Amino acid sequence: MFDRLYADYSAGDWQVRIGRHRINWGKDLIWNPNDIFNAQSFLDVSYREGPGTDALLARRYLGPMAHVEAAVAGARNADSITAAAAGQINIGGFDLQMIAGWMRHDIVAGGGFSGQVWGAAVRGEGTLFMPDSMNDSPQDAACLSIDYTFPRQVRFLISGLYNSSGRKSPANAFTTLFNERITAKNLSPARYQALLQFAYPLTPLINTECSALVNPYDGSTLLMPRIAFSISESAEAVFQAFLQAGSAGSQFNGTEHAVFGDLRWCF
Repeated sequence: MFDRLYADYSAGDWQVRIGRHRINWGKDLIWNPNDIFNAQSFLDVSYREGPGTDALLARRYLGPMAHVEAAVAGARNADSITAAAAGQINIGGFDLQMIAGWMRHDIVAGGGFSGQVWGAAVRGEGTLFMPDSMNDSPQDAACLSIDYTFPRQVRFLISGLYNSSGRKSPANAFTTLFNERITAKNLSPARYQALLQFAYPLTPLINTECSALVNPYDGSTLLMPRIAFSISESAEAVFQAFLQAGSAGSQFNGTEHAVFGDLRWCF
Protein backbone atom coordinates (compact mmCIF):
# COMPACT_ATOMS: atom_id res chain seq x y z
CA MET A 1 0.00 0.00 0.00
CA PHE A 2 1.36 3.40 -0.97
CA ASP A 3 1.13 5.76 1.99
CA ARG A 4 2.15 8.84 -0.02
CA LEU A 5 2.11 9.20 -3.80
CA TYR A 6 1.41 12.61 -5.29
CA ALA A 7 2.46 15.22 -7.81
CA ASP A 8 3.20 18.76 -6.63
CA TYR A 9 3.47 21.87 -8.79
CA SER A 10 4.42 25.38 -7.64
CA ALA A 11 4.47 28.61 -9.62
CA GLY A 12 4.81 31.99 -7.99
CA ASP A 13 2.28 32.25 -5.17
CA TRP A 14 0.41 29.12 -6.25
CA GLN A 15 0.81 25.48 -5.27
CA VAL A 16 -1.22 22.54 -6.60
CA ARG A 17 -0.96 18.99 -5.31
CA ILE A 18 -2.82 15.88 -6.48
CA GLY A 19 -2.56 12.30 -5.27
CA ARG A 20 -2.36 10.62 -1.89
CA HIS A 21 -1.08 13.11 0.65
CA ARG A 22 -1.93 14.57 4.05
CA ILE A 23 -4.07 17.70 4.31
CA ASN A 24 -3.24 18.84 7.82
CA TRP A 25 -5.61 21.57 9.01
CA GLY A 26 -5.31 20.71 12.68
CA LYS A 27 -3.80 23.22 15.14
CA ASP A 28 -3.92 21.22 18.37
CA LEU A 29 -1.32 18.61 19.30
CA ILE A 30 -3.77 16.02 20.67
CA TRP A 31 -7.19 16.33 18.99
CA ASN A 32 -8.07 17.97 15.67
CA PRO A 33 -11.74 18.75 14.94
CA ASN A 34 -10.53 20.87 11.99
CA ASP A 35 -8.84 17.85 10.38
CA ILE A 36 -11.87 16.89 8.29
CA PHE A 37 -9.89 15.19 5.50
CA ASN A 38 -7.75 12.75 7.49
CA ALA A 39 -8.28 12.85 11.24
CA GLN A 40 -6.01 10.73 13.40
CA SER A 41 -6.50 9.11 16.80
CA PHE A 42 -4.10 10.12 19.55
CA LEU A 43 -3.99 6.43 20.48
CA ASP A 44 -2.55 5.44 17.10
CA VAL A 45 1.03 5.39 18.39
CA SER A 46 2.48 3.54 15.40
CA TYR A 47 1.56 6.16 12.79
CA ARG A 48 3.38 9.37 13.62
CA GLU A 49 3.15 10.80 10.10
CA GLY A 50 -0.63 10.53 10.10
CA PRO A 51 -2.90 9.08 7.40
CA GLY A 52 -3.14 10.55 3.93
CA THR A 53 -6.07 10.88 1.57
CA ASP A 54 -6.56 10.87 -2.20
CA ALA A 55 -7.26 14.52 -2.93
CA LEU A 56 -6.67 17.58 -5.07
CA LEU A 57 -5.46 20.68 -3.23
CA ALA A 58 -4.83 24.21 -4.51
CA ARG A 59 -3.14 26.81 -2.31
CA ARG A 60 -2.48 30.52 -2.82
CA TYR A 61 0.10 32.24 -0.60
CA LEU A 62 -0.90 35.77 0.38
CA GLY A 63 2.29 36.52 2.31
CA PRO A 64 4.92 34.83 4.48
CA MET A 65 2.31 33.88 7.15
CA ALA A 66 -1.02 33.92 5.27
CA HIS A 67 -2.63 31.72 2.65
CA VAL A 68 -5.93 30.36 1.36
CA GLU A 69 -6.51 26.86 0.04
CA ALA A 70 -9.24 24.56 -1.22
CA ALA A 71 -9.31 20.78 -1.43
CA VAL A 72 -11.57 17.98 -2.59
CA ALA A 73 -11.08 14.33 -1.64
CA GLY A 74 -11.87 11.56 -4.09
CA ALA A 75 -14.74 9.20 -3.31
CA ARG A 76 -16.52 6.19 -4.80
CA ASN A 77 -19.86 8.03 -4.71
CA ALA A 78 -21.23 11.54 -4.16
CA ASP A 79 -22.26 10.77 -0.56
CA SER A 80 -18.61 10.27 0.45
CA ILE A 81 -17.14 13.49 -0.97
CA THR A 82 -15.28 15.89 1.30
CA ALA A 83 -14.63 19.36 -0.13
CA ALA A 84 -13.67 22.46 1.81
CA ALA A 85 -11.69 25.68 1.87
CA ALA A 86 -9.46 27.15 4.57
CA GLY A 87 -7.75 30.46 5.19
CA GLN A 88 -4.94 31.29 7.59
CA ILE A 89 -3.51 34.59 8.77
CA ASN A 90 -1.20 35.72 11.56
CA ILE A 91 -2.42 38.53 13.83
CA GLY A 92 -0.47 39.66 16.88
CA GLY A 93 1.68 36.54 16.87
CA PHE A 94 -1.32 34.19 16.70
CA ASP A 95 -2.01 31.94 13.71
CA LEU A 96 -5.76 32.12 13.02
CA GLN A 97 -7.61 29.73 10.75
CA MET A 98 -11.14 29.46 9.36
CA ILE A 99 -12.56 26.47 7.48
CA ALA A 100 -15.84 25.84 5.67
CA GLY A 101 -17.11 23.15 3.35
CA TRP A 102 -18.68 19.73 3.14
CA MET A 103 -17.72 16.44 4.83
CA ARG A 104 -19.74 13.49 3.58
CA HIS A 105 -23.23 14.17 4.96
CA ASP A 106 -22.40 17.37 6.85
CA ILE A 107 -21.91 21.03 6.13
CA VAL A 108 -18.91 22.06 8.23
CA ALA A 109 -17.67 25.38 9.56
CA GLY A 110 -14.94 25.97 12.09
CA GLY A 111 -11.72 27.61 13.06
CA GLY A 112 -8.53 27.23 15.03
CA PHE A 113 -5.66 29.18 16.53
CA SER A 114 -2.17 28.76 17.94
CA GLY A 115 0.16 31.17 19.68
CA GLN A 116 1.95 32.01 22.92
CA VAL A 117 0.70 33.58 26.16
CA TRP A 118 3.25 34.38 28.89
CA GLY A 119 5.68 31.84 27.44
CA ALA A 120 3.13 29.02 27.22
CA ALA A 121 1.96 27.62 23.88
CA VAL A 122 -1.83 27.81 23.53
CA ARG A 123 -3.73 25.96 20.81
CA GLY A 124 -7.37 25.34 20.08
CA GLU A 125 -9.88 24.55 17.38
CA GLY A 126 -13.53 23.78 16.91
CA THR A 127 -15.89 22.63 14.17
CA LEU A 128 -19.67 22.63 13.74
CA PHE A 129 -21.18 19.77 11.75
CA MET A 130 -24.63 20.46 10.29
CA PRO A 131 -26.20 17.31 8.75
CA ASP A 132 -28.03 17.40 5.44
CA SER A 133 -30.92 15.44 6.98
CA MET A 134 -33.62 17.19 9.02
CA ASN A 135 -33.81 14.09 11.21
CA ASP A 136 -30.28 14.52 12.54
CA SER A 137 -29.10 17.12 15.01
CA PRO A 138 -26.06 19.38 14.53
CA GLN A 139 -22.89 18.30 16.31
CA ASP A 140 -19.89 20.27 17.43
CA ALA A 141 -16.43 19.40 18.67
CA ALA A 142 -13.82 21.66 20.23
CA CYS A 143 -10.51 21.32 22.01
CA LEU A 144 -8.03 23.51 23.88
CA SER A 145 -4.50 22.76 25.03
CA ILE A 146 -1.74 24.57 26.90
CA ASP A 147 1.85 23.40 27.12
CA TYR A 148 4.85 24.95 28.80
CA THR A 149 8.51 24.04 28.66
CA PHE A 150 10.42 24.59 31.92
CA PRO A 151 14.22 24.75 32.31
CA ARG A 152 16.13 21.59 31.36
CA GLN A 153 13.50 20.86 28.67
CA VAL A 154 10.87 19.64 31.13
CA ARG A 155 7.54 19.96 29.31
CA PHE A 156 4.01 19.85 30.74
CA LEU A 157 0.83 19.76 28.64
CA ILE A 158 -2.85 19.84 29.55
CA SER A 159 -5.59 19.40 26.96
CA GLY A 160 -9.36 19.03 26.90
CA LEU A 161 -11.85 17.86 24.27
CA TYR A 162 -15.59 18.49 24.02
CA ASN A 163 -17.75 16.30 21.78
CA SER A 164 -21.47 17.16 21.78
CA SER A 165 -22.38 13.68 20.53
CA GLY A 166 -20.29 11.91 23.17
CA ARG A 167 -21.68 10.00 26.11
CA LYS A 168 -22.20 11.38 29.61
CA SER A 169 -22.40 7.83 30.92
CA PRO A 170 -19.72 5.11 31.11
CA ALA A 171 -18.31 4.84 27.60
CA ASN A 172 -17.15 1.20 27.55
CA ALA A 173 -15.40 1.79 24.21
CA PHE A 174 -11.64 1.52 24.65
CA THR A 175 -11.19 -1.52 22.41
CA THR A 176 -13.26 -0.07 19.56
CA LEU A 177 -11.09 3.05 19.49
CA PHE A 178 -8.33 0.96 17.95
CA ASN A 179 -10.54 -0.42 15.21
CA GLU A 180 -13.17 2.13 14.21
CA ARG A 181 -12.59 4.84 11.64
CA ILE A 182 -11.74 8.07 13.43
CA THR A 183 -13.28 11.23 11.97
CA ALA A 184 -13.29 14.85 13.06
CA LYS A 185 -16.79 14.23 14.48
CA ASN A 186 -15.76 11.08 16.29
CA LEU A 187 -12.53 11.80 18.18
CA SER A 188 -13.74 10.39 21.52
CA PRO A 189 -16.74 8.35 22.72
CA ALA A 190 -17.06 10.56 25.83
CA ARG A 191 -18.70 14.00 26.01
CA TYR A 192 -15.54 15.36 27.64
CA GLN A 193 -12.00 14.01 27.59
CA ALA A 194 -8.94 15.38 29.39
CA LEU A 195 -5.27 14.66 28.90
CA LEU A 196 -2.24 15.44 31.06
CA GLN A 197 1.24 14.90 29.66
CA PHE A 198 4.69 15.21 31.20
CA ALA A 199 7.92 14.87 29.21
CA TYR A 200 11.53 14.92 30.37
CA PRO A 201 14.78 14.10 28.49
CA LEU A 202 16.88 11.89 30.75
CA THR A 203 19.84 12.44 28.44
CA PRO A 204 20.21 14.01 24.99
CA LEU A 205 19.64 10.51 23.58
CA ILE A 206 16.89 9.23 25.92
CA ASN A 207 13.49 10.92 26.12
CA THR A 208 10.74 9.94 28.55
CA GLU A 209 7.07 10.88 28.49
CA CYS A 210 3.95 9.94 30.42
CA SER A 211 0.37 10.79 29.44
CA ALA A 212 -2.89 10.25 31.32
CA LEU A 213 -6.13 10.22 29.32
CA VAL A 214 -9.10 10.74 31.64
CA ASN A 215 -12.85 10.28 31.23
CA PRO A 216 -14.38 12.58 33.90
CA TYR A 217 -17.82 10.93 33.66
CA ASP A 218 -16.89 7.38 34.58
CA GLY A 219 -13.60 8.16 36.36
CA SER A 220 -11.51 5.83 34.20
CA THR A 221 -7.95 6.61 33.15
CA LEU A 222 -5.54 5.37 30.52
CA LEU A 223 -1.87 5.76 31.49
CA MET A 224 0.62 5.88 28.63
CA PRO A 225 4.29 5.86 29.70
CA ARG A 226 6.78 6.13 26.84
CA ILE A 227 10.55 6.01 26.47
CA ALA A 228 12.52 6.67 23.27
CA PHE A 229 16.17 5.82 22.63
CA SER A 230 18.13 7.51 19.87
CA ILE A 231 20.37 4.75 18.52
CA SER A 232 21.95 6.87 15.79
CA GLU A 233 21.15 9.90 13.65
CA SER A 234 18.82 7.73 11.56
CA ALA A 235 17.59 5.05 14.01
CA GLU A 236 15.32 5.16 17.04
CA ALA A 237 13.77 2.60 19.42
CA VAL A 238 10.52 3.43 21.24
CA PHE A 239 8.67 1.50 23.95
CA GLN A 240 5.20 2.50 25.13
CA ALA A 241 2.57 0.96 27.40
CA PHE A 242 -1.22 1.39 27.63
CA LEU A 243 -2.35 0.77 31.22
CA GLN A 244 -6.05 1.01 32.07
CA ALA A 245 -7.54 1.97 35.42
CA GLY A 246 -11.33 1.92 35.72
CA SER A 247 -14.39 0.03 36.86
CA ALA A 248 -16.40 -2.42 34.77
CA GLY A 249 -18.31 -0.68 31.99
CA SER A 250 -16.10 2.40 32.00
CA GLN A 251 -14.15 3.62 28.98
CA PHE A 252 -10.82 2.32 30.30
CA ASN A 253 -12.14 -0.59 32.33
CA GLY A 254 -8.91 -2.42 33.13
CA THR A 255 -9.70 -5.49 31.03
CA GLU A 256 -6.78 -4.98 28.65
CA HIS A 257 -3.24 -3.68 28.90
CA ALA A 258 -0.76 -3.37 26.07
CA VAL A 259 2.94 -2.75 25.49
CA PHE A 260 4.29 -1.58 22.13
CA GLY A 261 7.80 -1.61 20.72
CA ASP A 262 8.88 0.35 17.66
CA LEU A 263 12.26 0.20 15.94
CA ARG A 264 12.54 2.83 13.22
CA TRP A 265 15.28 3.40 10.66
CA CYS A 266 15.04 6.40 8.32
CA PHE A 267 17.02 6.52 5.08
